[in-house]
Amino acid sequence: MQGPSWREVSEIVERMAARQRAALINALSAFNAAGGEPSMPTSGADAYPLGWEDTALPHGG
Repeated sequence: MQGPSWREVSEIVERMAARQRAALINALSAFNAAGGEPSMPTSGADAYPLGWEDTALPHGG
């Protein structure tokens, strides 16, 4: 069984209110910290370790 694609997840998150999205980020960050995983850098070359850039996708794209 395959889970949802990142596009499906993105569409669901876009339907959430801003407060809900912020709460989701906080909850996932806490989950990450509890698992002992390092935080992801938000800027600089380390923010995109796979070479991807943070670009907006067109709707339906």
